Amino acid sequence: MVAAVRAKTGVAPRVCVLNDTVATLLAGRSAGLSRRYSAYIGVILGTGTNTAYVERQDRIAKVPGLAPDGLMAINVESGNFDGVPQSDFDKAMDARLPDTGRGTFEKMIAGAYLGEVGLQVLKAAARDGLLSAGAAAGVLAMESLANKDFDDFTANPFTAGTPFDALLLSDDDR
Repeated sequence: MVAAVRAKTGVAPRVCVLNDTVATLLAGRSAGLSRRYSAYIGVILGTGTNTAYVERQDRIAKVPGLAPDGLMAINVESGNFDGVPQSDFDKAMDARLPDTGRGTFEKMIAGAYLGEVGLQVLKAAARDGLLSAGAAAGVLAMESLANKDFDDFTANPFTAGTPFDALLLSDDDR
């Protein structure tokens, strides 16, 4: 594309590749130009997770030669955080993934992960006798559960149009 623009205009365009989290930080900063805040952060949550913040350059020891009075956007890459507590269900889920042990926090808050972990929790409840026989049989037969369906059900256990419609749920099951 750069070559095509150069061929057409005779000028090479300037290209800037920007991380989504840093872009979110800068967008918030530009939207706040009319107001002064003590700090700005960028947060991505949903498609993954990451954070960015602005740091004084005199505090950035690993990059020598920075102007001490300058500021720099720091991309934390917090999706790699692995200090979050994990349940046995989380550990079992992570063990089935090809990148076991890496990016656990990011995986744990992802929609696809949450639906699957929710289904495993329900299956354990069924095996442990916490559901009626009809509900337990239906839950144990479920092959997958989307996070949206699990979320809809927990918000309102009478929501229609979810996989839970096919289960024989008693009021106690709900």
